[in-house]
Amino acid sequence: MRQSVPKLFLHIGSEKTGTSSIQTFLSEHRRRLRRRGVLYSYSLGARTHTKLSAYAMNDDRREDVHVSHGIHTAEDLERFRAHLRRKLRAECRKQSIERVVLSDEHCQSLLRANAEVERVRDLLAPLAQTIEVVVYLRRQDEMAASAYASHLKFGLCLPPIDEYLESIDSDNGYYDLESLVERWSAVFGRDHVTVRIFERSRLHRGDVLEDFLETCGIDVGDDWERPGRRNPALGYQATEFLRRFNEHSPRMENGRIDKRRARLIRILEDHFGHEKHLPSRRVAEALYARFHDSNERLRQTLGLASLFHADFLAYPEHAIDRAFTAEEAASIAALIWRGTGENPAAGGLWGKLVRAGLEPRLAVRRLRNRLELARRVSPG
Repeated sequence: MRQSVPKLFLHIGSEKTGTSSIQTFLSEHRRRLRRRGVLYSYSLGARTHTKLSAYAMNDDRREDVHVSHGIHTAEDLERFRAHLRRKLRAECRKQSIERVVLSDEHCQSLLRANAEVERVRDLLAPLAQTIEVVVYLRRQDEMAASAYASHLKFGLCLPPIDEYLESIDSDNGYYDLESLVERWSAVFGRDHVTVRIFERSRLHRGDVLEDFLETCGIDVGDDWERPGRRNPALGYQATEFLRRFNEHSPRMENGRIDKRRARLIRILEDHFGHEKHLPSRRVAEALYARFHDSNERLRQTLGLASLFHADFLAYPEHAIDRAFTAEEAASIAALIWRGTGENPAAGGLWGKLVRAGLEPRLAVRRLRNRLELARRVSPG
């Protein structure tokens, strides 16, 4: 058993830059990639490697990602870390692996201190001869508009979208891209941090998945099935419904994340995912302007002619200011009452298996086994 693989690629996000599409592709083709010498780790997570950020956060922190992995006490964290080190080491030291790919966008959003990034490095350094960090950067106003919908889906209580963007200061670490690049460069070395700009015109073949595969040197054919659109945006009606719903339905129940919310979100995405509720142009421009100085310093560091495009025409001149009516709320409630609405494939066991990151053939096999078991135990 060899001691390390030649190369490891660590994809750290950022959030809202197509990470779900990348992770879905890698997890669905995990076996096929493995036959080509590429390991997409399973020990860190079936689809998203959230165990990595849970491992790396400082001991005094407790986030939802800890709860989702059963970490509630210092003893839980110690056991979790020891177990993860053993599993990841064994997984990476198998013969015929030429490169390892890890992906966890929470590395961008949750790992805020150099010590936490150093903990990632110390975990991975014994496993690979070379580690390359890959990060995608997106303009702050676009990040915020996309994050707004995601936070509502997650269960957060938020103000209207214009107020939300206006509350973001220039010292908000989530949107401070300069500090993000500096933090990871300080630990892994600037030459080992690849920065890509999340704009269609600057991505390989105009697509973030294709760009990531090219960046990692993973050669796949066009016959490899690509995932459909992930995490669709929500229109005004669904957004306003969720804003009010979240005030009355906590996302945690008995110390655990309420999984029933996922069903609600699927229904809203099925019926309202073709729309997008955006802030006003004035508010978007003002938010981007607040990060002008740090963005400019980052541009100079990266040696780019421009960091981002400066087109704001996609935003409406004025935000929607009409009231969300009781009739609209009742209409959405009726959709929820009918379950999965017009898209039954969105629910059920099959949907759960696919969303869990299983490859289609494995999902089919597991579904067949469950149906066979149900047939055996059913009366008559």
